[in-house]
Amino acid sequence: MPLSASLPIQGPRRESVRIGSLSLDLSFWKLQIGGWLLYAMIPLLLWMTQLVGGGPVLAFAMSRPLTGFLLSTAIRPWCRRLSKRPCPPVVFVTGSALASLGLAMVDYALSAWGLWMAGVIPEFFVASELVVGVFLIRWISMGVWIVLYFGIKQGQWSAVVDQANRESELSLLQAQVHPHFLFNALNSIIAEAKDPEKVRYLTHSLADYLRFSLKQRRLLNSFWEEIHALQSYISIQRIRFGEKLDCRFEVDSEALEHLVPTSIVQPLLENALKYGMRTSPSPLRILVEASVSEGQRLTVSIKNSGQWVPPDATSPGTGLPNLKRRLELIYGGQAEMSVDSKEGAVVVRLSLPAGRS
Repeated sequence: MPLSASLPIQGPRRESVRIGSLSLDLSFWKLQIGGWLLYAMIPLLLWMTQLVGGGPVLAFAMSRPLTGFLLSTAIRPWCRRLSKRPCPPVVFVTGSALASLGLAMVDYALSAWGLWMAGVIPEFFVASELVVGVFLIRWISMGVWIVLYFGIKQGQWSAVVDQANRESELSLLQAQVHPHFLFNALNSIIAEAKDPEKVRYLTHSLADYLRFSLKQRRLLNSFWEEIHALQSYISIQRIRFGEKLDCRFEVDSEALEHLVPTSIVQPLLENALKYGMRTSPSPLRILVEASVSEGQRLTVSIKNSGQWVPPDATSPGTGLPNLKRRLELIYGGQAEMSVDSKEGAVVVRLSLPAGRS
């Protein structure tokens, strides 16, 4: 699913919160109706098992889900306004206790009056010894409702802010990639300044890539566009290095239909070229492969001749650290990246959840 490049934070509009791979639906009406229906199971169980018999106690118990639903629905606008304001924990706990106390008094009074008017309970029961127990149940249940409401709102706010921060960081990381590529491409053009024909070819290839970059408003794009942009990049490098570079693409047609993070392969290809030229015998051989497994995972590998050069901790650049962070932000723990170096070759492999465009 494509991620939006920006997300204005105007309130907790998200009605679901993701915890790992689990998505929890936190829409108000689903929780409100479901919660009070679940609460209704308690008086129903008391009636079926005859633990309290009949009479006033059961009548109060049976009326509780309805009065609780109506009262909590009525105070929702007030709670929604308060949830947008910062509140110290001490103030929140004290306010919740007092608010639920007042609501319980109103709830009990309305229930007693309604049941008395309906002839279910005698008038004297309003002041009987059972008042304390019935009232405490209402106080506790309203307190739980208030705590859950504000807790869920806080969870929604946290999800919105976290998503906005993640997408902002992704946009920044993605923006770092293109100037890095542009810098390398311009160096290639400068190196061929004495050959107008090569400069013209390089400029057209660079224009093709920049056209791809400028039209990308999403953080995900089709793998076909990614491969096309990489071929433009390699065209520039072939002019620069000539016979010293041999780069091939072997990409399954099915892989081209899937979505990948924008410019996800480019840093790996740049690294293969940069460090391969330092450590590989001539010509440097680079192979870009991509396929989709039966488990619907997209596997992309970049293999180059030469030796693995560990990243410089003092100057990490925008390569692997940038890529790892972007994969973490987009896929969480569902994406994998591995580096294998042996027998004069380096293979960097990406395994991503496949998603069609």
